[in-house]
Amino acid sequence: MRLATIAAVLCAALFALAGTAAANTFNVTTTDDDIGSCDPGDCSIREALAAAQANPGDDTVNIPAGHYVLTNGQLETDDIGNTTTIVGHSARDTIIDANGQSRVYFVNDGTINLSHVTITGGVASGTENFGSGEGGGIFFDGQLMTLDHVAVIGNKALSQPEFGGQGGGIFGDEPVTITNSLIAGNTADGTGGTFSGGQGGGIFGNEALTLTNVTVANNVALPADPKATFPHSQGGGIFVNELGTVFKHVTIAGNSASGDDAGGGVFFNDDSTVTNSIVAGNTVDGVAQNCVINTNTVAEQGHNLQGTSDCGFTAPGDITGDPLLAALGNNGGESDTMALAATSPAVDHADSANCVPTDQRDLPRPALAGCDIGAFELQPAPAVAPPPAPPATVKDTTKPRVTVAGVRAACVTRTVSIRVHATDSSGVHSTRVTLDGKRIKTRNKTSFTLKINVKKLKAGRHVLRITTTDGAGNTTRTRRTITRCAKRAAKPRRQVAPRFTG
Repeated sequence: MRLATIAAVLCAALFALAGTAAANTFNVTTTDDDIGSCDPGDCSIREALAAAQANPGDDTVNIPAGHYVLTNGQLETDDIGNTTTIVGHSARDTIIDANGQSRVYFVNDGTINLSHVTITGGVASGTENFGSGEGGGIFFDGQLMTLDHVAVIGNKALSQPEFGGQGGGIFGDEPVTITNSLIAGNTADGTGGTFSGGQGGGIFGNEALTLTNVTVANNVALPADPKATFPHSQGGGIFVNELGTVFKHVTIAGNSASGDDAGGGVFFNDDSTVTNSIVAGNTVDGVAQNCVINTNTVAEQGHNLQGTSDCGFTAPGDITGDPLLAALGNNGGESDTMALAATSPAVDHADSANCVPTDQRDLPRPALAGCDIGAFELQPAPAVAPPPAPPATVKDTTKPRVTVAGVRAACVTRTVSIRVHATDSSGVHSTRVTLDGKRIKTRNKTSFTLKINVKKLKAGRHVLRITTTDGAGNTTRTRRTITRCAKRAAKPRRQVAPRFTG
């Protein structure tokens, strides 16, 4: 009994030690896809994940901004019972790219928290031993996976020999939670499938999905050969295959599928809950179709917007119509969104009781009179600064400068030429000349010559006044005098003395 008790105590102690193993942080320091040890100055993403898996307990992998191109196949984690937290700098500048050569990330076990990265360029081939044709960007088969501020874009799941590809962006074989993220431009390819076409162009949820503030846009599920048993594709945006799925403030638009009962936006194959979400603008073979409900219940809680009535949104606050979404673009935040027009019926129409505090871009909700439906919250227009005040004008008070030449001090008897020259920074508007109060000339030139025939004047002094006005209204008055010489008195005739003769 004593030995058994000691053994039990030792066993419990070992389990306690194992459960309290120190968590480590591994910092990625190179964009190269090296295979080896994670050294402080040379640690690739692949090496950091391997080191985290080898270390007992929970671990963190930090990935700085950079474009990480995989050249040695998919990244992998198989860490049962432990949590691996992978943190990038931002989804806009931390890019993990398989470059069309492999899947990006394969998780066979463990709990994964992935944030602030872009997953792109992944291809899930249809010939793998496990996960064949499933999850072009991410294949998850662990305990729980959370994606936050992640962009899963431009990935592809190829057909297996029988089934079309499933989950062009993400295949979740266990629960997956996604927040503040973008799933766009992914493909579930059904080409070559002998049984069925592609399913879940963006996401295939084989277990419960929980999406909040997520945009699912421009994904496609391609059909199989027409001779296949079920050639149509299903769920251009999302294929829901397990109950417990929850959508809140999700925008699902611009996705496409092909064939009968395809579901351009979402194919609901099990019970789900939808709140404050948009499912609109999706198509099947070019025709508007947003949802296929192949289940008993889609427990929508109202205040959803469907483009067509096939989503069955009929609860209080639901809308059927055009949400007036802009094309997918950079509207701020770490991932692209589809902006709402100011006149969109989705604006201020979400259920305030289920309104989350921020939108996909981390901007506040509500921003206007109420909370908006979908992943995007319309913000108030930025305040327009008043135009700058015009520079203060300085009034011109300087009088024009006038010079007069040609006026003699001595009296004159012949024609005189008087030269007038005026200058001013505001320009000379006019120059008026009067002689003895009578106007004789008006000019708007800055320089001119004035000729006065003195012979016509009476003898004596005559007053010449020159009045010059500039463009600002300032006036200079100049006075000159001209003297007409007095006429000479006639010389008296010499009287000749009388001559006497005698």
